[in-house]
Amino acid sequence: MMNNSSTGIHGYWMQHIHSFYVIVRFVFALADALTTAIVTVYLLGKGLSFTEIGAVWSVLLFFSTVLDFPTGNFADIYGRKLAFVIGVISIGLGNFIYGIGRILWVFFIAAFFVGFGGAQISGSLTSWIVDEQIKADKQDVVSKIFGDGAAVASVGGIIGGIFIGIFFTGPLELLYFLSATLFILTGVFVFVSIPDNYGQPTGRWISLPKEVISHYIHSASLIILSVTLVLMFACFTVYLFVWQPLALQLGIQKGDLGYFYAIFMAGSAAGAFGMGRISKKTGEIVTLASCFLFSITGFLTISLNLGIIGLTFGLIQFSLGYGGFIPVLYAYMNVFIPSSIRASTSSLIGTIGTGGIIILQVTMGAFIEFRGLMAASMCAIAFGFMAILALFLLSRRTQDQKRPEDAS
Repeated sequence: MMNNSSTGIHGYWMQHIHSFYVIVRFVFALADALTTAIVTVYLLGKGLSFTEIGAVWSVLLFFSTVLDFPTGNFADIYGRKLAFVIGVISIGLGNFIYGIGRILWVFFIAAFFVGFGGAQISGSLTSWIVDEQIKADKQDVVSKIFGDGAAVASVGGIIGGIFIGIFFTGPLELLYFLSATLFILTGVFVFVSIPDNYGQPTGRWISLPKEVISHYIHSASLIILSVTLVLMFACFTVYLFVWQPLALQLGIQKGDLGYFYAIFMAGSAAGAFGMGRISKKTGEIVTLASCFLFSITGFLTISLNLGIIGLTFGLIQFSLGYGGFIPVLYAYMNVFIPSSIRASTSSLIGTIGTGGIIILQVTMGAFIEFRGLMAASMCAIAFGFMAILALFLLSRRTQDQKRPEDAS
């Protein structure tokens, strides 16, 4: 009876993969927004200094980056669904520990769980989606699925931000407990809804990374796409440093920063929704370059110091580019990755993307103290032009090549 019930649930969601992915992305983003928007205030309220808060975040980023690649191997060998479920439940446990935390070492433990969970989910569900669509001969809709997922995730973030506005004066621990509950329920939903798929179920953790690294270093296309990912994350790092201090300088009250966050999330949703569809007509490389053009014009608008209106339009332009870039990039790079190592290679590229900006986050802060916010915006413009040049080189390289030849 359980088998038939499981098969029925699996059968339904296998016929509605698009809807399944959108639901998971929405709930995940909603749960994430509940804590992301108040984490600094929450930790300060627990008596942590800014230095200690930075240390907690460093623990999270360190483990999510270092473990990203080996957990990708785990996903390919033992199952993409299993890896995602373990990861999302781990994040839920981490948020629960955040909620009960009172002293620094407890928050370090919470950061470990969240970082480990983030590493597990990186590339696992997207690889599951790609392989299932290839089996169904529907690989041409992958960009649309990822684009819609990113768009709905932005909507989830907006709703989460509004929810935070209602509960901001209440006990913030409840937001962490609610977020933890949503993450764990998401893991349960994924576990019971779909069958698992694998990249190389008979492989070994030692031999598989060699195959992945060998494939990666011999694929100029993947290397170039990794460079563009690092450069977009570099632009996002500048965005994180610049927009809130500028808004305060322009007279925006701290309580009103949520409106700008909502604007950014809405722009990201529009970018993800539109770019995934545009890429089918213009091609992925042109679309990715267009995303960087939006980023360049956004930071240029911000650097012109046009007041609140300039800052708003600059944020909208950057959000369109950033929101559209990520889903198109991940859909496109899978063209160059064999199914057997898809999750592992996706995790490797994710590791390169986040690892590439760890030092930048420190140096950009020092650069802003020395040169100011507008100079940082000019750095983001330079990053954008560098990425467009890299995409031009990729276009020249792939001009006379067919996709199957790259993927082999």
